[in-house]
Amino acid sequence: MMIRHVMKICWNERKKNAFLLTELCIVAIALWYVTDYLFIMNASYHVPLNRDIKDTYNVIITQREKDSKGYIPEERLTQTKGEDILEIANRLRLHPAVENASVSLVAQPYITHDSYTVLHRDTLSRHLRCYMVDWEFFDVFRIRAKNGSPFLLEDLLPEQLVLTADVEKDLFEGLSAVGKQIRWGEEESMRNICAVSGTMPQAEFMTPLPAFFYIMSDKGVVEMAENNWEVIEMSVRLKPDADEDAFRKEMMNGLNVQNFYLVDIQPIGDMRTSFLEHTVEQVKNRIYILLFLVLNAFLAVIGVFWFRTSRRTNEIGLRKAVGFTCKDIRHILFSEGIVLLILAMVPAMIIGVALGRFNVLSTYFMPFTLKRFAIVTALCFLSLYLIVLAGIYFPARRASKIHPVEALREE
Repeated sequence: MMIRHVMKICWNERKKNAFLLTELCIVAIALWYVTDYLFIMNASYHVPLNRDIKDTYNVIITQREKDSKGYIPEERLTQTKGEDILEIANRLRLHPAVENASVSLVAQPYITHDSYTVLHRDTLSRHLRCYMVDWEFFDVFRIRAKNGSPFLLEDLLPEQLVLTADVEKDLFEGLSAVGKQIRWGEEESMRNICAVSGTMPQAEFMTPLPAFFYIMSDKGVVEMAENNWEVIEMSVRLKPDADEDAFRKEMMNGLNVQNFYLVDIQPIGDMRTSFLEHTVEQVKNRIYILLFLVLNAFLAVIGVFWFRTSRRTNEIGLRKAVGFTCKDIRHILFSEGIVLLILAMVPAMIIGVALGRFNVLSTYFMPFTLKRFAIVTALCFLSLYLIVLAGIYFPARRASKIHPVEALREE
């Protein structure tokens, strides 16, 4: 009965409600779009990274120029560049402040370059990201197996592959890949698969990339670094109680191998901040838009209902005179606001479906499904519901305190 009564009031006040309804429609549509974006970004941010960068650092090394002080001519060198790189890594591992150190190629977190290749299994072929690492890489970044447990040293065998869980699922169709063989590139030789890791997103706000690790032996590290030393990555994990500044100072002064020397030690956390800077800025801008929409809707609701209750003083006084309580008056006003909100959500939902159907919404992180639509719509409705309740509260509280005698005398 009360619902029918409220609907009748909204119909009778339709001309006066037109402004508020239009405002709520515009806000609901914009809020739905922004809510969808923030929902997807939040979901992508919380995808497990399956690694830990705490206390990890990027060791940057370079080679002396021919005309620089301390340069050793090539004819006087006692080992190759690749052997120099391996020696630097071994020296780092022996330092008392270091838990472990690794050498890798296009494998560090939060880098902007990558490498892709093809793995073949029977008639299946997949273009995958390739991480060239030594076994210490798994210890430095705490990369875990598919079941979440740490890798054991005996699991990580040189010159074998570690697949990510999504690659195992795709190529082996639910079967375990451990112990099986797979063909890498166009070579006829097969590679053994020694383990399976969790999925590996490149960073927060990014989907996991199908990938695999190739575990290099010491000989493989030397061969790889010989011609690629400019792009190799050297990473260290310091012990939790280690003094970063003291370690940096000591290494800057003492880590020299033939013509190679240390340039800097950069926290991986700083690389993360730099890598995510643009995305975080985009998210902040959308949040500012969201806050603006919320404030705009709140002011519109409170302004319209304040004006309407001022104009309906006689009606409210009459209702109280015939037995309506303060609670009843507030309930009627709140109900009017909710009815208007429901009407405003209808075009927002229709436009939301259209945006999803015509691929205006991003589907990079998550496909546009009924579940996604329902969650975003519920979040949008809940936000506007709280805004409407907050906006109506003060006018409704003021209206419910009107004394019927004063209201009727003014009339």
